[in-house]
Amino acid sequence: MSKHPDNTPAPLAVTMGCPAGIGPEIICRLWAREAFAAAAHAIVVGDAGMLRRAAELLGLRLAIVDWTPGDPVRSGVLPVLHT
Repeated sequence: MSKHPDNTPAPLAVTMGCPAGIGPEIICRLWAREAFAAAAHAIVVGDAGMLRRAAELLGLRLAIVDWTPGDPVRSGVLPVLHT
């Protein structure tokens, strides 16, 4: 496992898959689980707008934030490396 200069582990990167597939829905439902969002040290690689749309269509209240390498991974939000 790689580490950052401050000795924290590098986040796990998860791709959202095809924007027209079920990946955005699965990711939003997973991050909407409070226990997961608080404990996850992961980021999503994909389209932040598509994830926001999926969350809205599902009626989920998610804080979806843009993330860039080097940013901290905060609990309680869905960090997205936008592609």
